[in-house]
Amino acid sequence: MGHHQPARQSRHHGRSRASAPEPSTATQTIDQARQLIDLIASDDLRPVIVLDDTDRWLSTSYQPDNPAVRSAVFGRVVRILAEDLGTAATTQTDDRI
Repeated sequence: MGHHQPARQSRHHGRSRASAPEPSTATQTIDQARQLIDLIASDDLRPVIVLDDTDRWLSTSYQPDNPAVRSAVFGRVVRILAEDLGTAATTQTDDRI
């Protein structure tokens, strides 16, 4: 007869530690964004997504002036916002830079 052992839980200071949730897939992320946009629109509001400081986060010290990143953001991401989510989007940059 086999011996069944209960699943072990990692303990830290007397509390159980939960494992990190699995990362969302792209489809799940788009579905969640659609639900949020629909929730806002249900109050007769027009959701607009502002991509703030794109000049700063598209040009980082570890990836300066990367055309592939810019192409992905302003190609694929903007297309997803417009076509899949059906929402308006705009960019905002800091003109003091």
